[in-house]
Amino acid sequence: MNNLEIIIITISCILYLIPTIVASLNLFFFNSNNHNQTNNQKNKVSVLIPARNEEKNIEKCVNSIIEQGEIVEEILVYNDHSTDKTEKIIKSLVKKYKNIVKQTETKNLPEGWLGKNYACHRLAISSKSEYILFVDADTTLKNKAISNLYKICTKSDNSMISAWPKIVMKTKIEKLLMPILNLIVFTIFPYIISTKINLPNLGLAHGACIFFNKKTYLKLGGHKLVKNNFFEDTSLAKKWRTFGEKSKIINGENIITVRMYESFNEITEGFTKNFYPALGSVIRFFIFQVYFFVAYILFPILILVFVFQSKVDILFFIVIFLSYLPRIIINLKFRYGITSLVVNPLSIIIMLYIGFRSYYHSLIKKNITWKKRIYNFEK
Repeated sequence: MNNLEIIIITISCILYLIPTIVASLNLFFFNSNNHNQTNNQKNKVSVLIPARNEEKNIEKCVNSIIEQGEIVEEILVYNDHSTDKTEKIIKSLVKKYKNIVKQTETKNLPEGWLGKNYACHRLAISSKSEYILFVDADTTLKNKAISNLYKICTKSDNSMISAWPKIVMKTKIEKLLMPILNLIVFTIFPYIISTKINLPNLGLAHGACIFFNKKTYLKLGGHKLVKNNFFEDTSLAKKWRTFGEKSKIINGENIITVRMYESFNEITEGFTKNFYPALGSVIRFFIFQVYFFVAYILFPILILVFVFQSKVDILFFIVIFLSYLPRIIINLKFRYGITSLVVNPLSIIIMLYIGFRSYYHSLIKKNITWKKRIYNFEK
C-alpha cells in the first residue's frame, strides 16, 4: 500500500466512519412504536392545532383527530392571522363537531414572539386536559395514534414525547430535497444514546407532533422558553433536559404523516428559517457546510478524477461507495427510491445553497419570511 492509498483511507475514515455508524445504529434501533391495544381512557388529551394559511389541510387534520375516539377531550384550533380561507373552515368545523372542536381566540402577536410559538402558548393555556398534544395543521394522524402517544408517555418517565413523522412527498422537487432532512438528522443524532443519557444536546423533537404532560409543560414555561426561536421544537426538547425532565423522540411512521412543503419556494423558505437557527452558531454552521461540501462533493470528485486519469484501483471505487453509504442506509431506513441516491450530489449542493441563504437572512439581512409574514430582527 503506497502513501497515496494510506492518505485516501485515512480521509475516508475521518469523513464517513461516524455518519455510517450513527446511521447504522438508527437503522436498527429507531423503530416504530406499536401499542395498538384497546385504550379505554376517556377525555385525557387536548389536541392543539396552530394554523396559519392552512385552508388545504386543516379539515383533513381535524377529521383524523376526531377518528381517534374518546381519548380526545377537545380539539383547540388557533387561527394565526391567516390570509386565506382557514378562518371560514375552522368555523365550519366548530359547527360540525360541537363541544369537541373549539376555536381559541386570536390575539395580536406580542413583541418578541414568533407566530407559531405564540399560537402554541395560547392553545396550551386555554386547554383543560391532563395531557396536551400539539400537531401541525398539515398532518394526518393514523389509527390509534393518540392512544399510542398517551401510553408511551404514561408508561415512562418522559414528560415530553415527539413523534418523528413520515414525510409525504409527491412532486419531483420534494423527492429531490426532502430526504436530505432525514439524512442530516439521522447521520448525526445517536438515537440509542439519547434514550440512555438525558443530556440537553441529545434532545430532539419534530414540531409536527409533540405530546406533553400539561402540568410539567406549564411548570417549566412551555413555549415561553422558546418564544423567539424558529427551531422551537428541538430547542424545547433541549430545554426540557436542561431542567432535569426527560424528553424522547420516537419513530412516528405509524403515528403521523406530514407533507411539510409542496414547492421549491416553500422548501427554500421553510429550510431558510430553520437551517442556521438549528446550528446555533457561526462556527458550527461553517463546520457543517465545509464538512458536507468536502465529504459529499469535493472528495468524491477528486476520487473520480483519479479514476478517469486511468489510475484505477479497487480502493477508489470503495471510497465512492463509502461516500454513498450513509445515504444508502438512510434510504433503506425511510424507504426512499433509488432516484434520490442518483441525485444525492445535486441535493447536497442545493442544501448548501439554502444553508448560506439562511445564514444571510439570519445574520446579515436580519429578516426571515415565513407564510407571508416577515420577521425583522435588530441589526
